[in-house]
Amino acid sequence: MSSTEDLRADVEAIQRRVEKDSTVGLEYLDQLQRWAVDENPHVRYATLDIYIKLTADHPFQMQNHISAIISRLDDKDLSVRGAALHATYNLASWYPHHLG
Repeated sequence: MSSTEDLRADVEAIQRRVEKDSTVGLEYLDQLQRWAVDENPHVRYATLDIYIKLTADHPFQMQNHISAIISRLDDKDLSVRGAALHATYNLASWYPHHLG
């Protein structure tokens, strides 16, 4: 398996864990910003899906990630853009001055 495929498998495994317990995602905050711009759209989508859960459950911990999330709103992959929009929507009521 290539390193890209390994990363995809790792991020998707974390995504499944976060779905069950969002606090797991807090352990990966440092990596999320890097994964959000990965060349593989599956890695970017899984990362944004993690962000969706984290922005809903832990909005205060997401303040430093707003720019990483917003930067994906113009992603070439439609599913990544949709996930970025969902995460941005979750943050809009908490950080309107960052999104206005």
